[in-house]
Amino acid sequence: MNFKSSRLATAVVLLPILYLLIQYLPPLLFFLFAAMVILRVQYEFYLLVFQDRERVPIFTGLGLGFLFSWSFYRADLFWGGGS
Repeated sequence: MNFKSSRLATAVVLLPILYLLIQYLPPLLFFLFAAMVILRVQYEFYLLVFQDRERVPIFTGLGLGFLFSWSFYRADLFWGGGS
């Protein structure tokens, strides 16, 4: 299987799942899916940056990344309620 067909197979599987997450499931599940994707990409980035160092900065960054994404999901808690 070459590169293009593997990407196409991934899209065929993931696009219906993404559609279901957005259209039918509660917003919390979409947020959790998006947060998992964000944390996975962020973890890969940190592995490239902190190759031979300890893991504490990686887990600190992942925790802060989750809090940052949570602040968009629950903006009323972080940035004040209102309209």
